[in-house]
Amino acid sequence: MNFIYKTLEKLLLNHIIHHLETNNPLPAEQHCFTRGHYTQDQILLFIQHARDAQNKYPTNHTVANLLDLTAFDKVWKNRLSSYMRDFLLIGRHFCVNYDFLRNRRFKVKYNRTLSGNFYSKPGSSRALF
Repeated sequence: MNFIYKTLEKLLLNHIIHHLETNNPLPAEQHCFTRGHYTQDQILLFIQHARDAQNKYPTNHTVANLLDLTAFDKVWKNRLSSYMRDFLLIGRHFCVNYDFLRNRRFKVKYNRTLSGNFYSKPGSSRALF
């Protein structure tokens, strides 16, 4: 059964990639489902923007909260939250992380337009949600 799901996932991914490459609906900054663009490129771009902002106004501070959505599929959420509290990861970032772990929903903002809620259920495939 796992083989069938993996095959279907690969077919769907290939279909999505073909559609995105042919119709080109994504902005140049988009790195998901884009050949030749890697996570490292996006991280380097983020670091460059943070450095540029720091050089422009030395009093600026950059805070990043990076989450791998699939990393939390099978994690013991209450224990992870207590670890975060123990290591003093509290405040606004803790609330955001805890809310994400508990509710598993998120929105996407693109060109000042905010989408509706997307729900990520435990065990969701990366290519399917």
